[in-house]
Amino acid sequence: MNSQHLKNTRRLLLIALVMVCFAAFGSQAQAQSKKKFKQKTKAKTTAVTTAKPGQVLICTSKTTKTYHKKKCAGLARCKTKTSSLALAVASKTRKPCKICYPKGKAKKK
Repeated sequence: MNSQHLKNTRRLLLIALVMVCFAAFGSQAQAQSKKKFKQKTKAKTTAVTTAKPGQVLICTSKTTKTYHKKKCAGLARCKTKTSSLALAVASKTRKPCKICYPKGKAKKK
């Protein structure tokens, strides 16, 4: 074997080794990320996610000013607990969510 061929072989082996290392560490980081996501999701599921007829759901954060229906994407972004509240009470201090009440008006029962 000539020296050029040997250098090329070493380079290819080094590249393969680096790729294997990246693949191993990448999958480990991905597994840790999934674990953290599951922990956050598990903590979120303890919040109220259902409301009786005539009630709406609210995010209990200090900055939120809207009320939502059961499966609203806006409510899914809530990082604090959620709770249910009578629609009449919620409409006095909060606005309807633009996602689950697209026209901006809630049906009053």
